[in-house]
Amino acid sequence: MKAQKCIILFIKVAICIIGIDHPLCIIAADSDTCDQNDSNNNCNYDGATNKEEESTTKPIAVHEHYELLEILPHDVDAFTQGLTYDPVRDILWEGTGLEGSSQLRHVDPKTGDVLKMVPLGSKFFGEGISFYTNNNNDQTSIIQLSWKDKTGWIYDAETMELTKTFQYETSTGEGWGITYNPKRHEFYVSDGSEYIMVWDATSLKEIRRFTVVLQQQATTEARPIQYINELEFSHTDETLLANVWYQDAILKINIDTGIVEQIYDFST
Repeated sequence: MKAQKCIILFIKVAICIIGIDHPLCIIAADSDTCDQNDSNNNCNYDGATNKEEESTTKPIAVHEHYELLEILPHDVDAFTQGLTYDPVRDILWEGTGLEGSSQLRHVDPKTGDVLKMVPLGSKFFGEGISFYTNNNNDQTSIIQLSWKDKTGWIYDAETMELTKTFQYETSTGEGWGITYNPKRHEFYVSDGSEYIMVWDATSLKEIRRFTVVLQQQATTEARPIQYINELEFSHTDETLLANVWYQDAILKINIDTGIVEQIYDFST
């Protein structure tokens, strides 16, 4: 199979690998191409566009179709909150949630079998995870967030031994998604708001934050998108991929401006 961009999605019974290489349409808010009228259509994706605003909204590339490349088995009892992949060892890492059931799991991507797991403890609700290496590229680790306890954990990716517990702050006081940019040695962290917190990967301290917004004309105000959830870093073009809670779409976000450059629509 030729190399192509992929998104790994999880559903209750399977992991889905989806090809996203094929841009199918460009939709502007005042285009006849956009004929959906319900509140979930991509022409007013953030629920804020009205008829008076339509003519000033810039076109955004929308991928309405996708190719399902593979379906992988998945534990139906896992309340999945984070996924990350080690391409060298072909290991899928999964972070699960719910108090009393939260774990970090080492999963065989071919069979879905849980090969090893580490429980978080009864008080914690596990959230996003990310695989990363340190600045010297001699240590691979997994970082994991909790939902409301402002607590995170770092594990040795080889042994799954806990190496560090840390505290953090976000704009809402919650942890949702996290992903790693190896070029800048930064983590991008979501908390259910419109903000992305940027952490230095060594100190785990916030160095800046940006707002996720839809692209606007210079004469109109940029509109933030709330409920930014799971995050993945795209190494091919150095952008951020994010889903929005309770939306069947993935946003492609510029990591310097926060502007949404593309929308992948998985509603059909």
